[in-house]
Amino acid sequence: MTQEGTAPTAVTLAGERTKLARSRTHMARERTFAAWVRTALSCIGLGFALAKVTEDSELAWLTRAAGLALIFVGLTLHVGAAFETRRWVQRAGVAGLPTWLYLAVTLGIALVAATTAAVILIA
Repeated sequence: MTQEGTAPTAVTLAGERTKLARSRTHMARERTFAAWVRTALSCIGLGFALAKVTEDSELAWLTRAAGLALIFVGLTLHVGAAFETRRWVQRAGVAGLPTWLYLAVTLGIALVAATTAAVILIA
């Protein structure tokens, strides 16, 4: 900031605006990542529901395959979003979430997807 009694210069104001713009962009990127995580979990849940609700029908094999495909799509969406978000954070040079946190979330969702697929295949 500026000293008391002096007007801010154009360079100072531009620097502050740039810093704020970078922060807004980073927060938007984190919101986008959260949206991709929600979408991935929704695909996994929909795949599980589709396979389980229709398991007594004549086309149980087809709905089971469709459910497994949705689980795979959800996992693929999440892994892609995690890598893309991490790549953007590194390229932009902003202080983002730590790498271990992206990895932990990705492994957690992979575990959910694998467990869900196992329940569908075993039952």
